[in-house]
Amino acid sequence: MKSIKFLSVLALIFTMALFQSCEDDPCEGVTCLNDGICLDGTCDCSTGYSGVDCGTHCSEDIIGTWNVTNVTGICDYTSYVFSKGSTDTAIDVIAVAIDGTNVPGTGTLSFDCATMTYSLPSVSITGSIIFNGNMLTDDVLNGTCTIEATKQ
Repeated sequence: MKSIKFLSVLALIFTMALFQSCEDDPCEGVTCLNDGICLDGTCDCSTGYSGVDCGTHCSEDIIGTWNVTNVTGICDYTSYVFSKGSTDTAIDVIAVAIDGTNVPGTGTLSFDCATMTYSLPSVSITGSIIFNGNMLTDDVLNGTCTIEATKQ
């Protein structure tokens, strides 16, 4: 009798293992980049990344032209142009002054793209930008001037 119970339990375990191995894996064939992980067939992206495969860094949302909408203090910039630098968090910065002069510099984004520090060496200006969607606030020279701009 013990032998029959043992064989029955063994058969039940084997059947359950066989049944579970036949379930489809929703993450089979799904590749998540940049340390993203697959959950139920879709990628859950790490901080700073988005997209179906986590292949888009948030810096892509920063790239482009931002037109100045408000200035407090003495600043003469009319727009910013941001382009991708050598890494996801490196940004090439051009501040465009009222007379159309392009002032080049570089910036470093936080990994979640919420803030950026930058430097415009030719005019000895540094700043700290906070990004909020399609708006930015630039604290130039630690509060000497504050600029708000909107992405075009």
